[in-house]
Amino acid sequence: MHKLLLLAMLLAAAFGVVQAQDEEAFAERELVTVLNMGADVFEPDLWLASGSETITNTTVSWQSTFESGFSALSFANYLHFDTGYTLDGLDTFFNDDWFEQTFISWEEVEKTNVCFDDDLTLHEFTLAYRDAEDRLTYYALRYWVEPISETRVMAWHIAFATTYADGTPNTEGQTQLDEYSARLYPELPGCGL
Repeated sequence: MHKLLLLAMLLAAAFGVVQAQDEEAFAERELVTVLNMGADVFEPDLWLASGSETITNTTVSWQSTFESGFSALSFANYLHFDTGYTLDGLDTFFNDDWFEQTFISWEEVEKTNVCFDDDLTLHEFTLAYRDAEDRLTYYALRYWVEPISETRVMAWHIAFATTYADGTPNTEGQTQLDEYSARLYPELPGCGL
């Protein structure tokens, strides 16, 4: 009986150590880091989150829910530059080709502005998304590039619909974009703001 009790205690202790190690490893995952960057920005009842980790980047996307009453999305791309980068190199990296590939599934992509605050860069766009019925919904999008560390750069964009596919203007879209942009980057929520 004592051996059985001792065995049960040893197993419980071992499981506790393994569980603590798993929780610690999970807390250190870059995916959790990026998800936490959006924790105070995107309300869980209005936005759905998903993410992934690869060797070259960690990404998280947030999609507005039907219940939110708005059409919006946000995408954080935590890029790995394991050999380092320079600020001039970032300007070259985030060029027209980068944005063309980033927005390949969008229509009528137009860069409308670019502005800076120290090392933080903001690119502003208007673009359209074509639905299954071949109708366009127009969005205003803001795209920030922020050096985080010597080997990590955050490329984060958020977009809100400004005109729906049926042609109805969304007067709240720009206001919502301004509000969420101020939550993401209060030091540079928009060019001219």
